[in-house]
Amino acid sequence: MKTKNSLNKYPIIKLGLNFPPLKSIFNIHRWSDFKWEIKAAWQRAFRGYDDSAWWGMNDYLQKLILRLLLELAEHGHGLPNFDNYDYSKEANMTLEECEANFDERHKKWTELLLEIADNFYESLDLEDSQYEVGQNEFRDEYFNSHKIDFVQNDVSSCSSRLITIPNEGYTKEQVKELKNKWLKRDKEIDKYKRLQFVVGMEKLIKIFDYLWD
Repeated sequence: MKTKNSLNKYPIIKLGLNFPPLKSIFNIHRWSDFKWEIKAAWQRAFRGYDDSAWWGMNDYLQKLILRLLLELAEHGHGLPNFDNYDYSKEANMTLEECEANFDERHKKWTELLLEIADNFYESLDLEDSQYEVGQNEFRDEYFNSHKIDFVQNDVSSCSSRLITIPNEGYTKEQVKELKNKWLKRDKEIDKYKRLQFVVGMEKLIKIFDYLWD
């Protein structure tokens, strides 16, 4: 059984891994961007990865594993014995029963690949994307509730310190309360993402030797 359009499940992943997407070639703002595109494409063509892969290897590998899992679920033909299936049971099956059995096991295999892909997607840090997982609902209000400014410690000193200035409609107490809510929610999101990554890795390890087509 094939899964249709699994690669469209997470649009942000289709934009690329950890290097600028190709579409930026047609929207050049700086010559350095264009030079980087050429250099990165050359590196990927001749060594399989560009420098940005190791600038943020954790993010790169998370997205790469996710994308490859989706590719295997979408285009895989073979069916590994991931569930220690006893093939001797098929000796007394009709051809139709064998085909139905294969389709059912292939469906479970595909669902498992997509399930692990879900775990890796849920673990990604996509804070600046509209597809962010576990969005912090306090973030926008907190950052819109105040502004930051620098003030000198005293007239004779060249050192300065940061101060928080509430915007109109907010008090210092409200800004502080929003900050605490934002930080608490951020910790919850980080904990959730880490758990999803650990769970995904544990599942991946169990089927690692079967990741072939």
